[in-house]
Amino acid sequence: MDVPEPAPLTSARFREVVGRFASGVTVVTTRHDGVPRGGTASAFTSLSDAPPMVLVCLNRASATAQAVRASGTFAVNVLGEDQDALAARFAAKGPDKFAGVAVTPDPLGPPLLDEAIAHLVCRLESVVTGGTHLVFLGVVERAGGRAGPPLAYFRGSFARMLPLPRAAEPVDLDALHDAYRARAAIEVGAVAQAVGRITPAQLAELRSLAAAAAAFVDGDRFTDVAGWLRANRVFHEHVVGLAGSPALLQLHRALEVHRLEPRAMDAATRAHPVLVEDHRRLVEALERADLAAAVRVVQDHAARPRQLRTAARAS
Repeated sequence: MDVPEPAPLTSARFREVVGRFASGVTVVTTRHDGVPRGGTASAFTSLSDAPPMVLVCLNRASATAQAVRASGTFAVNVLGEDQDALAARFAAKGPDKFAGVAVTPDPLGPPLLDEAIAHLVCRLESVVTGGTHLVFLGVVERAGGRAGPPLAYFRGSFARMLPLPRAAEPVDLDALHDAYRARAAIEVGAVAQAVGRITPAQLAELRSLAAAAAAFVDGDRFTDVAGWLRANRVFHEHVVGLAGSPALLQLHRALEVHRLEPRAMDAATRAHPVLVEDHRRLVEALERADLAAAVRVVQDHAARPRQLRTAARAS
């Protein structure tokens, strides 16, 4: 029996398979001849800790790759989960990717993106050509960072990471309920600014998001806990976004309720139709421009988790 020769591996097939590996997202920056350059890169990893070294790959045809090679220095800016727009900006070709982007110049030369959650400033050690890309090995001269979840890249799209409940320590329920109250305070401020100014398109989107969340609740059970958490998070972010205030939205995200909730829920966690009903009531209150009713719904909704847990323990 003749065994057919396997089909040659195509570039498209290779990209499809490799795309199943998730990675973080960085922006590699440098400065050459006084001109800042930057490009988005997901092919980045630490290489050694003695000395501290990293590896990053850039398309050899890119202006950023040529500038890194010429300048001998570069910075790796690790992006946070809410910086997908920044990643897309530096992934595209443009005359000035840095226009309107807050940066701080490093003494070694590369501009550092202020919004990044981590920076590694590197001196170029060596360059290796690998097909269409250049592989840069850098010795890290300085590094720093701040708290915050990273932006992820998977199957050609930017994404957020959601910790698995079983992989995390149980959450302090008092801390979670405090976060719910803080979120409600922010949402009350947001609806106070938004009532009377919400467009029909915004209301339609909010109604659609409420329906998407409702699809994960079947009576007293969640059909998909992770799906509910994602949909519920998007709904709440949209409510805050109605105010049109980036500062409020940033404050809302900084509470990291979405990080706490999975640690307090599992497949056995019971749902309740009132959670879906609250979403519907809020949409209707905003549609009527009834601020008092909207505030009541937000405050009632914040108290639901504690009420439902108390009822579950008593049953």
